[in-house]
Amino acid sequence: MKTLLAFLLIILPVAGSYAADNDHHDQDSGSNPITKALAGQIGDIAHSSTLTLKEKDADILTVVHNAVLAATDHITNPADILKITEELTTAAAGSAPQFANAIIDAISNISSITSIHGALNEIKDSVVDAAAKAAEAEFDSDHDRDRDHDHHHGDDDDDDDHHPCSPSH
Repeated sequence: MKTLLAFLLIILPVAGSYAADNDHHDQDSGSNPITKALAGQIGDIAHSSTLTLKEKDADILTVVHNAVLAATDHITNPADILKITEELTTAAAGSAPQFANAIIDAISNISSITSIHGALNEIKDSVVDAAAKAAEAEFDSDHDRDRDHDHHHGDDDDDDDHHPCSPSH
């Protein structure tokens, strides 16, 4: 809970200037400090060894919900609301793809989003795509690491260690 409070204390003062910064710079989502902070916070929660799965889910939902509310608070242009929300939610999904449902749930009752025709479905699609890409990248990374491990042990093939394996082992 202290982590959540710390994040909110970091993001809330900066969130008000988000729209102004976004209008002046067409920033890549990876370079936006708010997006980076949110992604880092979500990653920390997702990889926490002290939180249960249920606590992680609830914390991620709360952090994303509050971040989107804070970032879109004084914005009236629906296109800007959609753009900011997609940027924040896809960054969160990229950091914790296994919590994509919590991220979608976090924004599903925000009236400034639900009032935009088709916005919720567009954001859901973006979150699912970002989560899938992040999960695929993580899988590829693990596979490459396994392949490197095989090469370090002089085993050039991925699937056959030339050691018989019986069901009893």
